[in-house]
Amino acid sequence: MKQNQEITIIPSIALQELRLNDLIGRKAVLVEEDLLPKHLGWWVSLIGEDYLGEREWFIPLSSISE
Repeated sequence: MKQNQEITIIPSIALQELRLNDLIGRKAVLVEEDLLPKHLGWWVSLIGEDYLGEREWFIPLSSISE
């Protein structure tokens, strides 16, 4: 995965734990990789409408489909 790559958000337990299931199926662009041991994933910028007034969200690796 590379910065500026378009991805699709898919279901995962990690996404469910973050209570972000409403983002499933949304398209986004990878902004910044976050590889801290507790937070393996990417900050993404949603394509289209914001979610809860925000465009950028942390998405776990297990919820990213290329």
